[in-house]
Amino acid sequence: MSGEARSPSGIVPSTRHGRGPAGGHESASVRAGKWALRAHAVMTRVRCQPAGSMSRGGLLVSIALAMSGALTLSACGTSRSAVQAAAAAARSTLSQNADSTTTMEDATAFGERPLAIVARGAFVLQTGLGYEAIDLPANGQQPTRTEYLAFAPTTAYLEPVSAEEALPKGKSWISVPLDGSSSLDASLPRLVEQLEGLTPRLLLAEVAWGATSATNAGQQVVDHAPLTEYVVTVALRKVLSGATGPMARPLRAAVDKELAALESSRVDRSPSLRVTIWVDGPGLVEEVRGSVPGSGLGTDSVVISGFGAKIATSLPLRQQVVDITDLLPAAQGPFSPWVIASRA
Repeated sequence: MSGEARSPSGIVPSTRHGRGPAGGHESASVRAGKWALRAHAVMTRVRCQPAGSMSRGGLLVSIALAMSGALTLSACGTSRSAVQAAAAAARSTLSQNADSTTTMEDATAFGERPLAIVARGAFVLQTGLGYEAIDLPANGQQPTRTEYLAFAPTTAYLEPVSAEEALPKGKSWISVPLDGSSSLDASLPRLVEQLEGLTPRLLLAEVAWGATSATNAGQQVVDHAPLTEYVVTVALRKVLSGATGPMARPLRAAVDKELAALESSRVDRSPSLRVTIWVDGPGLVEEVRGSVPGSGLGTDSVVISGFGAKIATSLPLRQQVVDITDLLPAAQGPFSPWVIASRA
């Protein structure tokens, strides 16, 4: 794969204290593909208000919304079906290159207690290529650290914090198949849905291919731009039958795990989810919020920006990679992949 490296607005290359993995023996293309987003700007949201109760600021917001009425999906009272509008926006977004900031509340997948986690990345959503940095706070015996991920359509690559100690000699990345392989399932049954849930594409794909109903919850203004909020009900089995393209197999593998988690739950056996999206005037999703049942990722809020950005299409070299199944002792039961990442 080839492409143009970039440093888009809001993204800066990670220096890792001036070192790459395995003592600096990392290709320039891989270094170019690692991204860490700068802190996302605070979002100020203003909902539409009844005309009789508007302040001067609210009136200005109303005028801005009225002026945007000609833009599909932006104005109150759009004539399009809410579920059609939401699904169309998700599909359009999945055709984009974009940056993302994912905030996870009460995530339990990364250690001994629930954590607030932030992951920052850049993705070619249509093909599944992507790069992400996950900031993990100290938890139990685990120190503060950053995990780096690279994504190909059917494989994810995870770079341990200390490759020299964690991996066999000469290896600096762990590869993970995303197609739901049985060899991985026995020891790490939730890994595929965790990895997919860390990207913007899982929740977007669920809305794109599985939306069965939606409510237009009104307009908000973010950085002077009006957004339309949709609360969407997603049928997971519909996602399984509707997903297409290069990401279909990993998505189906993740959704299968979500269905299993919901059906085994004593609280909720419904094979459906609720996902909230915020759509801009051109019809792209600027934020998506939901959860991935059974993943331990908690509640995800994904802010999507930098649409159309050029992203370096580079992956780890084959000689740098060890397959995760080679690191799993045959007698070892289920455990967290994030522990493997820090001390394999």
